[in-house]
Amino acid sequence: MIGDVSGIPDTLARVSGWFPDGRGGGASGVELPVRLVEKAPGWLSDRGRLLLPSGSLQDEQQLLAAARDTFAHVEKVGERRLPLPQNIAATSEVEQLWRDGVIDLEPRGSRLLWYARAWYCQVAA
Repeated sequence: MIGDVSGIPDTLARVSGWFPDGRGGGASGVELPVRLVEKAPGWLSDRGRLLLPSGSLQDEQQLLAAARDTFAHVEKVGERRLPLPQNIAATSEVEQLWRDGVIDLEPRGSRLLWYARAWYCQVAA
């Protein structure tokens, strides 16, 4: 199962223009994904797996804590570093989310980079 639900903070969703209604995954970006993680075992067989996307544009540690509390095995299967578009990176909303520790960015030259990651979450080890 692929757990592809909105996973960025609502304030980032509003300033990015990526979501027409301006809503993402909640205040920290993980409220919706955490609900999916908590319910997923009921939809999967004993050997079932969830492919869980995550990233540093959300409170990724909170999401991973929920996955580790819910699943017997959680393994990172991919990671990619991406530039945050300058028109989004320059907003006060992004600066505040970063300062508050909700999102994690890596300065590289004149750009801010974020990480996209993918995890396999398996019901039984």
